[in-house]
Amino acid sequence: MLDKLKQMMGFETEGDASEIGPMDHILDDLPLMSDDPRKMLENAGGTGQKSRGFLMRPDLLKPNQPAAAPEAANTGVTVDTNDKALMVIDVVRYSSGKHDTLGKMYIDGEELAVTLEDEYREVKVKKETRIPAGTYNVTLRTVGGKHAAYWHKFPDMHKGMLWIRDIPNFEYVLIHIGNHDAHTEGCILVGLKPDPQKENQLEVKRNIWSSTAAYKKVYPIIANHLAAGKRAVIRVTDPK
Repeated sequence: MLDKLKQMMGFETEGDASEIGPMDHILDDLPLMSDDPRKMLENAGGTGQKSRGFLMRPDLLKPNQPAAAPEAANTGVTVDTNDKALMVIDVVRYSSGKHDTLGKMYIDGEELAVTLEDEYREVKVKKETRIPAGTYNVTLRTVGGKHAAYWHKFPDMHKGMLWIRDIPNFEYVLIHIGNHDAHTEGCILVGLKPDPQKENQLEVKRNIWSSTAAYKKVYPIIANHLAAGKRAVIRVTDPK
């Protein structure tokens, strides 16, 4: 019973791609993870009410209030265009669907892969939400289950997981292999191309192909740069 209560309250953070942050609202007779906070408030009757010991706060988000445009996270990370040793990885999101987000990855301006992430949410749902747009440092993570698995999978090239650092309300966000949103818990997956049959279908779960080949393409470029003691940043931008 205690373990179940901890899980409901969002205290479990195990796993390489775990994300920190308690669940904001829990309602009786509703799914514990609601996609739409406005719907939660509507079902709550628009007034403060206790449910399983949590107090709803209608003043935080009014029913029928339009969604605010997502803002880039202010992480304080800057890109010095005069720094020739700085590697800039760009993830340009171009399609935001119901279940996932598609993008393109560039390294120092060269397009090398496509990306797939979780969907955008106004209110974060643990392990089911993409990271905020913004600029972040990238380093090598040399501990954890993913690191051990990739060490065995790619013994000739693995130096550590590509770790996107200091993301507000997220932790252990990595760049790694995967084909669809079930393979990510906030991380960025890479592939060589999206499934053309589903790419423009925003209501379905989409796929990216040749993920291992894409990873072998981009990983050594970034990892060797970092292993040489040089700095890398990733800039994530939302669809226009």
